[in-house]
Amino acid sequence: MNEVPQPQSEPVVLEKKSYLQRVFGMFTEPREVFQYIDEKPGIILALLIPVLATVMISVAAIVQNFRNPQYLETMKKMPETMSNVMKYGASVIGAIFGVVFVLIILLVQAGIIHVIAPFLNGKGSFKKLLCVLGYSSVPSLILGILSLIYIAINQNDYIPFSASLGLFFTQEKVGLYWHALSQSIDIISFWSMGLVILGVSIIYKFSWKKAAVIILAFWLLGVGLGLGVIKAFEPFYKNAQQQQVEGETD
Repeated sequence: MNEVPQPQSEPVVLEKKSYLQRVFGMFTEPREVFQYIDEKPGIILALLIPVLATVMISVAAIVQNFRNPQYLETMKKMPETMSNVMKYGASVIGAIFGVVFVLIILLVQAGIIHVIAPFLNGKGSFKKLLCVLGYSSVPSLILGILSLIYIAINQNDYIPFSASLGLFFTQEKVGLYWHALSQSIDIISFWSMGLVILGVSIIYKFSWKKAAVIILAFWLLGVGLGLGVIKAFEPFYKNAQQQQVEGETD
């Protein structure tokens, strides 16, 4: 008896998405964007997002630092040449270092996820994963844009723009350690983590719960290491503050 041939399902053709459509899609349709990346990854444009975000945030931080009365007072005590080197040279080097550091962190994070994923029955591409991490930095890009707008509107303000609980638990009120902990609870960071969890689950073809375990473990490890370093150096920081106060009193 002859078997009736089964109709073959046609492959799903994804609608082409431009670079801007992928960026704005992080707000409206992140799942569709990550599915598109799974088929057509573009690593250069993806990594451009965290680079631009870091540059914007660095520029905002530099400008705000230039407005800080304590910083300006310190610069006045230095020779003019040294002051200019510190203001502009150190700022440029700091911004470049920030970009390099962000890219290194992305590579390390991608490498660790790529190694762990097979143990959770996940199979995906390292290149696609880098694209996911890049596009998941769109919230940081928004933070960079908002930071530049904030310093443009508040031209006399030197308080950094932030989306964390650190705005409410300032260092003066709760101390260095608890202020750092409150800064780690950040809307932008959690938004980015949510995008990474979704993207990793699509790229590696496993549940979002498995992806969440990996990404949240990264976050907890990063917060723990950061707080550990701050706790270790907190006595030196307090001693330096005390010496500064005594110097101003004299």
